[in-house]
Amino acid sequence: MHRPTPTSRPCNTKLWKTRVIRRSQIQYPICTYLHQDLKQWIAHFLSRPGIEDLIDSAARPHEKEDMEDIWHTSTFCQFPGPDGKPFLSPSNREGRYVFSLGVDGFNPFQNKAAKQNVTLTGMYMVCLNLPPDLRYLPENMYLIGIIPGPTKPSTDQINHFLKLLVDDLLPFWDPGVTFSRTAKYPDGRIIRVALIPIVCDLPAAKQVAGFSGIGSKFFCSYCLLPLHDIDNLDRNQWPPRDVNAHRKHARSYRDAPTLEERQRIFDQFGVRWTELLRLPYWDPISFTVVVCASSDITVE
Repeated sequence: MHRPTPTSRPCNTKLWKTRVIRRSQIQYPICTYLHQDLKQWIAHFLSRPGIEDLIDSAARPHEKEDMEDIWHTSTFCQFPGPDGKPFLSPSNREGRYVFSLGVDGFNPFQNKAAKQNVTLTGMYMVCLNLPPDLRYLPENMYLIGIIPGPTKPSTDQINHFLKLLVDDLLPFWDPGVTFSRTAKYPDGRIIRVALIPIVCDLPAAKQVAGFSGIGSKFFCSYCLLPLHDIDNLDRNQWPPRDVNAHRKHARSYRDAPTLEERQRIFDQFGVRWTELLRLPYWDPISFTVVVCASSDITVE
């Protein structure tokens, strides 16, 4: 019964199939998405002895000219909590954790099976409070879910999956989630979580953050330099994006009564709605990190 816009017809996509087993009709879903609950994952994460010592003893954010880690950026150093004070403060007795979000497609057949052009999409988060050498160990990463194929979710479809994640994240921001006990705190502790950077390749970053593609009028997620002026290398002439204007245009896109009006807004401003904007602190301009595979980089 999903309607892309208020005036759209329901999609009427068939969701269930029927199978006859021992003369009984059984319905089963055509497509299944398994979502891992964030509260349950963090409860398991914090039940491991020693993990909180590693997190709590991690370096606090401080700006550094020669940046060696993401904690040395001004974005992390100036990031405020829901009370307006620095989110990561040494004097805070709550557990306050910062995560990054990764979204990437992969071929489950590893290109080994002939004529198998299938893409699944993995969504996962990494706790940046851990030391760099421990962040990306499989046991320390939160697998949000695997979006089933056989193709990638197109444009707005990613929001169906991001919505579940944002629903999990909102109570972790304010008022925070109280766990009855952890490995280090047997009497319980309040945990707050913030999702700051999304770290994806270029196509995924554009889709998840709600930006238009690299061939559009506004090709950059950081500034509003038009595509026809792409050869302008004077950074002082690149008009910066404004997060308040971005949110305004994204809400207009979301609330557009028709698909035609939604397309007009997208063509004019190069912005789509993303469910991540429901997080009151999330800044798509400052929080979007694009990574490139080494094979895509040419050094001259």
